[in-house]
Amino acid sequence: MSLSIFSVQLLTGLAYGMLYFMIAAGLTIILGVMNIVNLAHGTLFLLGSYMAFTFMNQQFNFWIALLLSVAVTAVIGIIIEKLFIRQIYGKEFEQVLLTFGLAFVIADTAKWIWGTEPQTMAVPALLDSSISIGPMVFPFYRLFVVLIGCLLALLLWYFEKKLESARLFVQVWMTGQWFQLLE
Repeated sequence: MSLSIFSVQLLTGLAYGMLYFMIAAGLTIILGVMNIVNLAHGTLFLLGSYMAFTFMNQQFNFWIALLLSVAVTAVIGIIIEKLFIRQIYGKEFEQVLLTFGLAFVIADTAKWIWGTEPQTMAVPALLDSSISIGPMVFPFYRLFVVLIGCLLALLLWYFEKKLESARLFVQVWMTGQWFQLLE
């Protein structure tokens, strides 16, 4: 195997690994800060992706579609938390059952709305290029995914190590223990 083929395979694995990392980071934060076992987390990621796809099909710019899809998915997540999950804080078994069921509901709703065929989005013009690695080429947008994943990792590290009080504040706020601080 040549060095260029190995390099492309390594970068491809790194890009997919960063996607998994970004999904897992959100799941870890929800479990670590809010103490919620959210098995529907991946389907919310799916929902955000389909939202971006829908916004782009409505002729929105990629970056606007990205921001809108994050906002819409966040609102849906907040609604799910307020209507369902808030009722079962501290009850891990019930959280598993509820979020597992929500995962099926969200996934089946996505199938109903967008179908079962794979959908693709156009790569934004800013990222629509490739770099040459010997005789091989590697898409620049995958390097962008690696960069975003690395930035997210640094940001999470910063919040974990440097802003311990902020993490504790969020944990106290989300668990409702802030009433005890007022007494």
